[in-house]
Amino acid sequence: MKKLILIAGLLYFSNGFSSTPPDIDSFRNSIEKFESEQFIKFNTEPVQRPDPDMNKLYVSVNGDSVFEYLSELTNFSVQSKEDGNALWGRIAGSVYEKRATEYVASKFKEWGMEHVRIQEFNLTSGDWHLEKTALQVQLGNSTDAWVNLETATTPYPSGVTSDVGILAPLQYVGLGTIADLRGRDLSGKIILLHVRAFEDVLYHSGLESAKRIAKTTGAAGMILWMDLPGNEKYATQLFDGYKWIDQIPWVTIGYEDGLYLRKLIESLPEDELPMVRLTVNGELKTEGTSQNLIAELSGTTDETIVITAHIDGYWNAILDNGTGVSILMEMARYYANIPKQERKRRIVFLITGDHELMGSGGSVVFQEMNPDIVKNSILALQIEHLGGPGITNFFNTAHLTNVDEPLSIFVSNSNKKLLDILVETANNFGLALQNLALKGTAGDVDGLTSIPSFGYISTGWVYHSTADDLKYYSPLELAILTRAHLQIIDKVNELDLDEIKHENKEDVLPIYNSPGL
Repeated sequence: MKKLILIAGLLYFSNGFSSTPPDIDSFRNSIEKFESEQFIKFNTEPVQRPDPDMNKLYVSVNGDSVFEYLSELTNFSVQSKEDGNALWGRIAGSVYEKRATEYVASKFKEWGMEHVRIQEFNLTSGDWHLEKTALQVQLGNSTDAWVNLETATTPYPSGVTSDVGILAPLQYVGLGTIADLRGRDLSGKIILLHVRAFEDVLYHSGLESAKRIAKTTGAAGMILWMDLPGNEKYATQLFDGYKWIDQIPWVTIGYEDGLYLRKLIESLPEDELPMVRLTVNGELKTEGTSQNLIAELSGTTDETIVITAHIDGYWNAILDNGTGVSILMEMARYYANIPKQERKRRIVFLITGDHELMGSGGSVVFQEMNPDIVKNSILALQIEHLGGPGITNFFNTAHLTNVDEPLSIFVSNSNKKLLDILVETANNFGLALQNLALKGTAGDVDGLTSIPSFGYISTGWVYHSTADDLKYYSPLELAILTRAHLQIIDKVNELDLDEIKHENKEDVLPIYNSPGL
């Protein structure tokens, strides 16, 4: 997933053309090439109501129970907030992540799962420990009045300031492209960067622009103004290759706070800039531990299907990834009540930690620590970012729709039969789909390099934000998603081993070559 983010940022917001600008047709072809290399396009049917026959399947699935699990997981996050953490949630390496994992383990044991164990491990990429973020702006240079902008936050590694912060003039640079920055002296200033989000805070224009500002302008600090509805805190990543952008301190702010700053700049004389004070106190600590939870249900063969979801997350961490863990839990309860002789293959339920900082910490460790499971594993089904509210952005206000956020599909080995299962199941249960399937991994299964993986994933407006709230999730929708994933497993069990492991060579994700943009 991180590779795809890097590619998208380079494609759309890199440093202009190479030595000779291509003609317009070549330019457009390079974008089409990017899409064809990274995705499989398939035809989608109009979204429909679930097939009535689906109501007769998996009748013991209880949406109220799934919502109860989700609420309990959310409570661990809320406790982190109540305890006064600057960056709160089920943060990797925290006691809240650990307590949530222990809660799931207790349910697995209650349901009679086999070989339930928690494997503790050292954090793979450390822990960004945020102590304080603050952003204040002066209301004109001739006044002592200051305004605190409450949505400022720095959820990933950043440059840091002293306890009193940096006091500097605020300069707005639009999207921060080469054209926006040309001819500007930004040295010693704090930069207000308008960040265009492509659906969510994961893919956005700031991926390249922030790197450009941090490395080349001499700016003292940076404010990422997230162009998403409302006024929320957002957890976005900034990295240069696989290194964090930590040359200067930076924060994200919500749309309304960013609009306020821009209008404040516009209200002042042309030769005057408002003063802002930016404070980021934090440390990337290398010590600390996280944990994976493993539980098993034996089948009639040793062929193993891994069903996985990560448990750590920012703020309430409902969409990412309380829903995934809760759906997995109900699937585990369902399968634990099925006699062994009716389970074709062994199922390993894997709850991973240490996901958010780099995207695949716990899954990497699972693969290293459990070679006996990995060698018999024929497929991994990931459950991540599901059931989020469908939101439209209307003049930067959030309009709630009556459908969930459309799902994306990924199939790591481009296997057509696995893709067909995901599409058919979505149609059966009335799940909205995007019509591009990623040729590769997406999410925590990035770390399961020895096991083919597939699944649904979505993001949307509430992803990695304080907007994520239980009010957007219903027992009915959670039950539908759970039944859909049970059907996916049933359909996979109709395939033999060769059909599952078959890799469509013509569709394999190629090594990406920049089109020269």
